[in-house]
Amino acid sequence: MTQLLEFKYTSYLDFCTKEYKKVIYVNLMPEDLELKKLIKIDKRPKLSPFHITDTKCMYFILNPNNTGLLELENVGLLFNFLTKNGFNLLSTFSEIVKNDPKFICYASK
Repeated sequence: MTQLLEFKYTSYLDFCTKEYKKVIYVNLMPEDLELKKLIKIDKRPKLSPFHITDTKCMYFILNPNNTGLLELENVGLLFNFLTKNGFNLLSTFSEIVKNDPKFICYASK
């Protein structure tokens, strides 16, 4: 069965550097084994130490070139990985999500 994955980004406070980063996540755990290796499951990030969020887990994408989370500025690495591993990048749904500025793409395999 084909799995439709939705990639977005969110703000993430790096507590070590005290800097905000825009990191990429996917809406569900991928079935693809290669992509699954790049997933870090973590709680939804707090935007500050005082911000209360729900405890829902998210599937963050790791940077394939290092051990950190994949930042939006390196989104090309995500596109390269997906196409190299046989994923189709879909734009047919772009009208549906054009009002979501944090949307990156849909992909399926």
